[in-house]
Amino acid sequence: MGYRALYREYRPQKFADIVGQQHITRTLQNAISSGRVSHAYLFCGPRGTGKTSTAKVLAKTLNCLNSQAGEPCNQCQNCISTIEGTAVDVIEIDAASNRGIEDIRDLREKVKYSPANGRYRIYIIDEVHMLTAEAFNALLKTLEEPPSHVVFVLATTEPHKVPVTVLSRCQRFDFRRIDVKDMLPRLRQVAESAGLQVEEQALVLIARAAEGGLRDALSILDQGSVFGDGIVTVDDVHNLLGTVREDILSTMAGYLAEANASGALSLVNDLFQQGKDLRLFIKELNTYLRSLMLYLVSQQVPEDFIENEKIKTDARKFTPLFVSKCLEILTRLEYDMKWSSQPRVLLELALVKITTGESDDINTRVDKIEKYLKNINTGKQLAGPHPEIPAENSWPQEVSSSSKEIKNTVDIKQQKQPEENNVPQQNDRNKHIKQSWPSILERVKKLKPAAYGIFREAEVVDVKEQQLTIGFKPQHASFHKVRAEREENRKVFQQALNDVLGGSWSVKIVTLDQVGYQGEKKTAETESPLLKKAIEFFGEDKVVLK
Repeated sequence: MGYRALYREYRPQKFADIVGQQHITRTLQNAISSGRVSHAYLFCGPRGTGKTSTAKVLAKTLNCLNSQAGEPCNQCQNCISTIEGTAVDVIEIDAASNRGIEDIRDLREKVKYSPANGRYRIYIIDEVHMLTAEAFNALLKTLEEPPSHVVFVLATTEPHKVPVTVLSRCQRFDFRRIDVKDMLPRLRQVAESAGLQVEEQALVLIARAAEGGLRDALSILDQGSVFGDGIVTVDDVHNLLGTVREDILSTMAGYLAEANASGALSLVNDLFQQGKDLRLFIKELNTYLRSLMLYLVSQQVPEDFIENEKIKTDARKFTPLFVSKCLEILTRLEYDMKWSSQPRVLLELALVKITTGESDDINTRVDKIEKYLKNINTGKQLAGPHPEIPAENSWPQEVSSSSKEIKNTVDIKQQKQPEENNVPQQNDRNKHIKQSWPSILERVKKLKPAAYGIFREAEVVDVKEQQLTIGFKPQHASFHKVRAEREENRKVFQQALNDVLGGSWSVKIVTLDQVGYQGEKKTAETESPLLKKAIEFFGEDKVVLK
């Protein structure tokens, strides 16, 4: 017989060999031992987690002549024929290629026949979700009340595509992704049985790359053994998978922590020249940064990482706030890169944003506040908006009490300004609001992007105390103004005012012609209902009147 792939050669032959699914194997063994075998089972879960293997072990055990404690003997004629795939009482059907109503009608005719050698006829229908609606309907009655000697085992990776009427007639078992710690002993056992020399760190990389599928892990191991002629190293696995070593991930993490844009871009260029998949690199980098975040928060390193000490060392370069910000940007980037024809450009833009953008470090924010206080004490009027002052319960523990005193002082100064006659005159206040308008809109955009498209059409009309009046042009009144007045959008805008200007603000929304707006005179053309509908539907900037 020719060469067989490792996942076929070392397929589980008894329930004890099935990895990571003890909640299923124990239930099935108890059912067999107690004689409470169901007429239909549904095995669902991710690929490579043991659904078909479990179905075959179940079929073998049900017809085994010498089963003990719910396990097959693997020595009797029935077990051997099932292992070799020649058992006439175990029928495997691929629903992906036998999905029509005629195939199911043929099955219905054959279930009537008694088993030839065993106690049961077992039908294993793989990828059952591929059956047509008509085929499912034809299967229903047989599935609900099959002959006493028939057991159905349905397997699928997409249970949501199986009709509820079918689900209700089966005992459902959900297979889980297999953890790295559960997968490693099985990989070592297979490598030893196959006579392979595999580095322990290479096994960890293979288990991580399999993402919970043992079959995928064995396929990678098989490929690595051919590549290395029986010897599998860490570098071999990286070359096969297109992944990068952990020291490269550590280097990139260091560049992010040090705000070294040049180093980060240079590393990306090196990886690109080596032919590495940048999408895969970002996926690995996100996993690495997640491990740093988990260590910072819980002081524990995920078990599937090779160099734990490097994780701990790199974590000291970050704060939880900064590493979470990096993850927020890079996870969004990972999604965007899937659909872009220029993934490298997107990656470089994201790295520049992280390494050269405004830092969220608390010391930077304290410096801003100190500068603001200095301007207040010298009587200078700030040209821009007040600095954002974080809520007291969000200040990191390492921030000194003097920094909190700065925040309190700013609050007191802002409260006393009206009493000390430091409030600018009305024109100055209007001017200050207009200077802050881009910052206010930017804050709206961060809070709710959809609201930004509404309020960017507004104009500052008046400021009285803590109330800001904004207006919309008449042609925007029926669309933008109506939506701006909705409670959820008004709250977003008021929150943006509070964040940028400080204090507690309210907003009044008007149509500009109600406040003496001197714009273009309305004409019969601009009053046209058709034109209004066009502006309402496409937006004013898209409609040109000729």
